[in-house]
Amino acid sequence: MKKLSLLLFLLSSISVLAQSQYPVMKDSIINPGIYRTFAEFRNNKPTILLNHKIISDEVSYGGFGSSNSLTAYAIDIPKKEGREIGEVFGFSDGKNFYFIASEYTDIYFPNKIHNFNFYKVESVGKYCYYDAIQNSGPNSGTIPTRRINVLNMDLGEIKLLSKSYLKELLSEKPELLERFKKQENKYQHLKEYLIEFLKVN
Repeated sequence: MKKLSLLLFLLSSISVLAQSQYPVMKDSIINPGIYRTFAEFRNNKPTILLNHKIISDEVSYGGFGSSNSLTAYAIDIPKKEGREIGEVFGFSDGKNFYFIASEYTDIYFPNKIHNFNFYKVESVGKYCYYDAIQNSGPNSGTIPTRRINVLNMDLGEIKLLSKSYLKELLSEKPELLERFKKQENKYQHLKEYLIEFLKVN
């Protein structure tokens, strides 16, 4: 019985490991190009060639009069070509990845490659994360804010990092979760705990 339990555990561990080792994580060469979908990114198979330069601009957040800004990226391509390509998940220059601000399309800043609505990914692994500006469309009635996006590589879901979502992640590491529960000003330490979780996960 013990041998059977051990075998099942090993098979389960191998299955989890296999799921985590997606091509984009294990390939020695990252293929540059434009990803129409999350699956193209995860499989390291962009279907559109990157024939134009990646450019950047500073996008403001925090409301009227705020001096806060974050670097956003786009592809230097004529708007007509960008519209013809349509909405995309992101792109890569072979070194870095640039993803949409969120999984939801903003009517004023659609996820088309000529718009500054893409942000550099900081870490690629079981979970990818990056800072992005949310609700940045003009006349949207909301103040643009800087949030941390977390992409689950198994599910392909992008979620905003919140206290509740971080607790959900930290449930895999009880000691780290307990420390977070005792942390003062939790909102200011979300990224810090996420990074620590990813180091030990």
